[in-house]
Amino acid sequence: MQGVLTTLAAGLVCGFLAVVLSLSLGNLLFFGEMRDFVPLALGMALFTTAVIAAVAALTSPIAGVVSISEEVPIVAIAGPAAAITAAMSGLSPPGDIATTIVVAAALATLTTGGVLLLLGYFRLGRLIRYVPFPVTGGFLAGTGWLILQGGISVIAGDAIGLGSAHILLEPGVAIKVAIGVGFAALIAVIQLRVEGALVLPVCLFIALVAYNLVVVVLAIPAETLSGAGWTIPIRESGLWPPIVPADIAAVDWGAIAASAVMLPGIVIVTVLALLMNATGIELASGSDVDLDKELRSVGLQNLAAGAGGGVPGYPAVSLSILAKRLGAANRLVGLVVAAVTLAVLLLGETILNLVPTPLLGSLLVWIGAALVYEWLVLTARRLALLEYLTIVLIFLVIVGVSFTTGVLVGLVAAVVLFVLEYGRVDSIRHVLTGQDYQSTFENSEERRQSLEQHGSAILIVRLQGFIFFGTSDRLRKRIEDRLTDGVRYLVIDFRRVTGVDSSAVVSFQRLGQTAARRGFRIVLSGMRPNVERALIRGGLEPGPGLRVEADLDHGLMWCEQHLLETVAPGLDGERALDVDELAMDIVKDEALAAELVRYFEPVALEPGELLVEVGAPSDEMYFIASGRGAIRIRGDAGGASVQVATVGPGAIVGELAFYLARPRNASVVAQTPMTAWRFSRASLDRLRQEMPDLAYRFHEGIAAMLAARLTRTNRLVSFLAD
Repeated sequence: MQGVLTTLAAGLVCGFLAVVLSLSLGNLLFFGEMRDFVPLALGMALFTTAVIAAVAALTSPIAGVVSISEEVPIVAIAGPAAAITAAMSGLSPPGDIATTIVVAAALATLTTGGVLLLLGYFRLGRLIRYVPFPVTGGFLAGTGWLILQGGISVIAGDAIGLGSAHILLEPGVAIKVAIGVGFAALIAVIQLRVEGALVLPVCLFIALVAYNLVVVVLAIPAETLSGAGWTIPIRESGLWPPIVPADIAAVDWGAIAASAVMLPGIVIVTVLALLMNATGIELASGSDVDLDKELRSVGLQNLAAGAGGGVPGYPAVSLSILAKRLGAANRLVGLVVAAVTLAVLLLGETILNLVPTPLLGSLLVWIGAALVYEWLVLTARRLALLEYLTIVLIFLVIVGVSFTTGVLVGLVAAVVLFVLEYGRVDSIRHVLTGQDYQSTFENSEERRQSLEQHGSAILIVRLQGFIFFGTSDRLRKRIEDRLTDGVRYLVIDFRRVTGVDSSAVVSFQRLGQTAARRGFRIVLSGMRPNVERALIRGGLEPGPGLRVEADLDHGLMWCEQHLLETVAPGLDGERALDVDELAMDIVKDEALAAELVRYFEPVALEPGELLVEVGAPSDEMYFIASGRGAIRIRGDAGGASVQVATVGPGAIVGELAFYLARPRNASVVAQTPMTAWRFSRASLDRLRQEMPDLAYRFHEGIAAMLAARLTRTNRLVSFLAD
């Protein structure tokens, strides 16, 4: 019972705020000669809040959410409303203009609902998070100004702009504006000094009570208040429905079609504002909102509202947070808000006579000023200069030209910001040479030394990200700047590249022309199918100067082999080595090498046989004399083994585990007929006893090899970590 009472109380408080806010926003659609039709807009706003609050309570994934008609889309719809008024003024009676505006607003609401529903259905909710923050800020700052301007107009009873600011100096208008703006400032000051979710409803309630007490004490007739613009005139037919089926014949569909150019802007800013509100609710509640489900819910809300002649709406951050803080984070609170709003909609005249226009206008002034202050003042300290200037630009265009033009400028700004910001992302992940990084093709020390000496002829460039027109030409120039006269092979690794556009293809074509002119070969490795198709479709085909390999390792192996054939033609990586040569590589002395071979034992394997098995004891190391083997490690979760390197004549395997006395961490499988020489722990013990000096030289030689490997590894790790 306590929970029900708490929810009921929270629903009444939120419902009171929802009603006052809806009445304030409804004043934004009609001004000037159309001011008499404001009750139409009030009914539309109240109907919207009643419907979407109920639908949100039943469908939203956010517990305790409160949806109402919102200021951002209503301000956006005010643009088409003004265009329709201008197009039909003098040609059609005001009633027909009002009917046309109502139908246009309903169509905009239905369109917005349909788009939101589709975004949620196709799970595209995350896409709207990619709009740059400054663009969203510019939209909201401009919207804030329009709301602020609309609030002043509501108080004054006429549209206020630069050309009509003199109206504010009229005695009756000046008093109302002073009261409205003063109350908005008072709310802002109180909220800065007093923390609490009930500050706004308490202030509004006190203001309403004070106003009505003055009216009662002074016995001011309702007609006098309405005539002086202190209250909103009442329609004889009530607040809802705004039109009846017979009114459709008076709609000017041509005027609606002409204003449809503004429709995308209404949808865009509604989606962006919904995103901002959903993010605000996430931050306040400390939980993630399923944006796709919320989009579907808000889509249904707006379809229901549009079907009844309503305006767009979505969850209100302030009311949703208020419900949570009042202990009513459940679906019932939204239904209570819907019931309160529906009751006001039905009571109509009684309620409107109790609410003064300066109070409604002051809420708009407070909301609009808060948006302008947040996005034009506070962000100046938080954003980079370019981002802040983007907000200012969109704001000035909305204020000085039109909301629709501001939306277009914002979209262009989003593209420009994306190009500038993403263009700063370095597409080059690493740049190395064949001296720094070599293939896993393990071989003799002679081969390693040759590659360390001549490896600068191989330039390795590892790319990353999506390469497009904003980065491709700078990428090409950076690669060309690295191409010294000694470079004979350029290996470009695409393993971390997600895609390329046509501009990137052109840049690689130009790089190919540079290769043909300067006489080096290009090897492309690790390309995804979509990247390879794009490059080939663009005319970059394999040939004498261009080679495509499956991965970086195979690309490097090809370059190393061709380089060694040129710089060390006598070096045959596949040539079988005798045991004396293997021993000589270790002790660097022919006499000692001849003694050392007595401690080696020959081993012969057929393809597929294990030379070393993972997990086995490490009682020997092996010196490969001929053939080739694959080094394999266990896959994740007991899966199939993975080949990580190959070994050939001159390679040593198992030495680390041998010296550390640990089980093998990899297997070596013969790929071809293989011969090797085994040096066991028993042989080492005999060597120590019989020839301690040779044992010392043996250890010294192995240590030198391991130290050389470690030096190369450290150099590579330092390079990659930079």
